[in-house]
Amino acid sequence: MKIFITGASGFAGSCIAEFFLKKKYKVIGSFYNNPIKIKHIRKLKLILTKKILIKDNIDTIIHCASRTPVNCKNSSFIFNQNVKMMKNLLDLSSRKNVKNFIFLSSVSAYGKINKKTLFENNRSINPNRYGQSKIICENLLYDYAKKQKSFKFLSLRLPIVVGKGSHSNFISETTKKIINNDQIKASNKSSYFNNIIFIDDLSKFLLNYLKYKNCKFLYVNVASFNKMKISNVINYIYQRLKRKKNIEWSKSKSPAFCINFRNALKCGFKPSSVKNSLKKYTSLYL
Repeated sequence: MKIFITGASGFAGSCIAEFFLKKKYKVIGSFYNNPIKIKHIRKLKLILTKKILIKDNIDTIIHCASRTPVNCKNSSFIFNQNVKMMKNLLDLSSRKNVKNFIFLSSVSAYGKINKKTLFENNRSINPNRYGQSKIICENLLYDYAKKQKSFKFLSLRLPIVVGKGSHSNFISETTKKIINNDQIKASNKSSYFNNIIFIDDLSKFLLNYLKYKNCKFLYVNVASFNKMKISNVINYIYQRLKRKKNIEWSKSKSPAFCINFRNALKCGFKPSSVKNSLKKYTSLYL
């Protein structure tokens, strides 16, 4: 099986690419600005918002590349770029007769979350342009799959993904501040949290999905089990890194939520506990 991974120089894309290489898969990785540092991978510098020309045959696409509010401040540009990338990847899928497509979506697709537990069938409420782009991309996948009966896709609505090189999320930024002995500002002290997945657990799920093809769902949430209170999450990071606590708690306008991932479990997802996800992540700094 030959796998094409977009955004293979970024955090998630590079980790997933390395994982599949270790499993002896043939991997093609695309990048644009930052070169891919992985060895033994076919590297292609591509502009995904233009027609994608690849000589190789491709069985599977794992779409990790994305414009986000972190790497771009123009919300309309984020939306247009993400949608263009998906359209071009589906054009490539048609020309290369791609059989499997995995899309790294986001819980941002749900918009404003006002429930304590998030399910896949929750209605999207006022998502920002980034979240809207994820919804449109999922719709494009769905419409394409209806026309191509041999084409199968899975959209993963991701929570916080942590691992070597992760950044710009609650856990990664909190960990960075604790390492630097900076003050932590946090809210929802007594609320429960499972909005995290370690990158290796995500990669293993992708492998399982491609090997066994036993998932009947098109969109799934993933997260960790054995939820923890947010206060305990932060205290555990302090404990693991052996730093003195320096936390300022405040009230939040946004309620906390936990993620239900029972559909992913039916597809072979084997999550870690929240504590174990944190343990594996903080081990990278010990």
